[in-house]
Amino acid sequence: MRTYRQAYTRNGKTFRVVKWYCEIECPDGARRALPAFTDREASAAFGRKIQKLAERAASHEEPAGELLRFLEDLPDATRARLASWGILDPSRIVRGRPLWELDPTDPEKKRRIGHAAEYLDTLHAAEVSEEHCKELGACIGKYANVLPGAARPAPRP
Repeated sequence: MRTYRQAYTRNGKTFRVVKWYCEIECPDGARRALPAFTDREASAAFGRKIQKLAERAASHEEPAGELLRFLEDLPDATRARLASWGILDPSRIVRGRPLWELDPTDPEKKRRIGHAAEYLDTLHAAEVSEEHCKELGACIGKYANVLPGAARPAPRP
């Protein structure tokens, strides 16, 4: 693993980007760069943890302890990138997502997101009847209410 800052040239002048990058050796032997932080030490620590994940993936071991907590805090885009490189199991990307929750970007608080919402969207795309989709949505909503710690659907007005 190495940490570096990329440089680029514009109009004959050389500039360095603000972020540091970590070059990781993936389980397939390829070396790939991952953007990290603006601080070199934080970027190096980040790179060391990602390299440990890559080594564990190469030896077919699951991450544990501190690495597991580190994974939980990673942004979804970073986890998706690591999964595409073979460092993470692709199923780990969706494990942390809720079954059902309100979309924080919806000002009217009517749109739901999560696994269940994606499933219902898939049914709509497959041209399943609206009645059937509403029925399934109600069943999923009831199921989400009985799961301990599950995000609750919005109450009906």
